[in-house]
Amino acid sequence: MQQIQTDKLQRSLTAWFMRRTNDAAVRRVGELPIAIGTDKGRVRSENQDRVGVLRTQDDQGRTFIVGALCDGMGGMEAGEECASLAIASFFISCYHNRNTSISERLLNSARIANDAVFSKYAARGGATLSAFIIDNFGRFFGVNIGDSRIYSISNEIKQLTVDDTIAGQIDASAGNNYGRNELLQFVGMGRDIQPHLIEFPIASKDALVLLTSDGVHFLPKEVMQSISQNSNEPAIAVKRLLELSKWCGGADNGSVVASRQTFASQAELIDISSNRAIEIWDAFGEIQLIDFKTTTHDIQNNIATPIRPSSTPENSAQTTSKPAIKIFKTIKKEKTGKIQQLKTVAAKPKRNKQKNLPLGAALPDDTSSMKPAPPQLKVEFKKSR
Repeated sequence: MQQIQTDKLQRSLTAWFMRRTNDAAVRRVGELPIAIGTDKGRVRSENQDRVGVLRTQDDQGRTFIVGALCDGMGGMEAGEECASLAIASFFISCYHNRNTSISERLLNSARIANDAVFSKYAARGGATLSAFIIDNFGRFFGVNIGDSRIYSISNEIKQLTVDDTIAGQIDASAGNNYGRNELLQFVGMGRDIQPHLIEFPIASKDALVLLTSDGVHFLPKEVMQSISQNSNEPAIAVKRLLELSKWCGGADNGSVVASRQTFASQAELIDISSNRAIEIWDAFGEIQLIDFKTTTHDIQNNIATPIRPSSTPENSAQTTSKPAIKIFKTIKKEKTGKIQQLKTVAAKPKRNKQKNLPLGAALPDDTSSMKPAPPQLKVEFKKSR
């Protein structure tokens, strides 16, 4: 049952990351000191970068937050699709491995993302991955594959990752990664992938962590440090970095995830509406998924209880999950002539405006205007002859 649920959620979340969007956006992540942004740039015809943030809890009620950036590989097949599948698979795996240690969660999820992309594209397409997890104990770990990067910025800027390129491996100590940029490994390569686990250094509460794609970190490190230190919140730093990269030519897609390394108060981290909720943000919107612990039949049909002609809200049994089809009372009406039979039909509510979804349900293409559509009634009358 869990595998069916995971596969359906993976397809749906990948489609959500693939939905039509604007060319650029910067977004604050709820009340958290985190911001995400992406820009297509001035040259590329499509944006193959994907950024996102996930917040959920383990079974002990301990909240953790995941930030991730995937850069689809240009020159190979379906860069946009590979990046969307990679980040969706990574997030889903982080949730399903929520009760493991942080390091195990990151490494396993990176491998599962690699398997998901490889199973579909057989190493003909792929993506990079840079990600972090922070929990409500303040532990901060990251993982990296490819040439997207993780930086820590406080009194100085430190690149915490080493590019998986020939230049990056040979000349990492000199910080000169220009020239030979062929990737040695990427998400979707298949066997023998080796994700790099990153342990963040202890830093002040104002320290900023950046995940960046190569459309941003071609900028000089000193410039990135100056912009970050002179921005009073992560969203401003993200916006300025993206704008500057575009002013400098915008030759590639640029994306940034920016987070304070330590949060000012634990309330910012643990404020979550439900201990079974999965909250996900990207640069263009957000979505919340609810784990109702439904059966396989419920997941496939999205219906908790069948409609019975005699059922009413007062006498129908309580269920653990909300029915997808509402049950209505019988309605009595008077009309000219005798009414031999009156039938009330309950129609399914519209699905395209739904925000809170059970795991495995299809996700909306557009997360704006989330008001549910009112149920429609169809009343049929039959007159006696």
